[in-house]
Amino acid sequence: MIRPTLLFIACLALLPASLSAQTRVYKWTDAQGVVHYSQIEPKQAAKTRDFKADKPAPPAKPKVKTPEELACERAKLNDEALSSKDELRADTNGDGKPEVMSAEDRAKAQELTKRQLSAYCAPSK
Repeated sequence: MIRPTLLFIACLALLPASLSAQTRVYKWTDAQGVVHYSQIEPKQAAKTRDFKADKPAPPAKPKVKTPEELACERAKLNDEALSSKDELRADTNGDGKPEVMSAEDRAKAQELTKRQLSAYCAPSK
């Protein structure tokens, strides 16, 4: 029982050494002019580059948008849609079914969107 434990401890002691090992990459161009990269040394002359593999790059943290940034984006999308000549549909009477927006409803929505843009979007410099 003691020997497997000692073997396990020895393996754990060697683990950091293997993790910090370098990786060598070879680069060469063949007779047809094609550039190749490999970790296996080629027969022809090649340039080498060593990379340390002991610390992987930390994962990029996604930028979390503030509620104001989200509201600004939504207002910009609404402004774009309302400014287009496309037919827009909305549930204007509350029955759950979208109807074609009238010119009056569209004008009211555009006015609301302008207020949202001024409230949530920073003025462009």
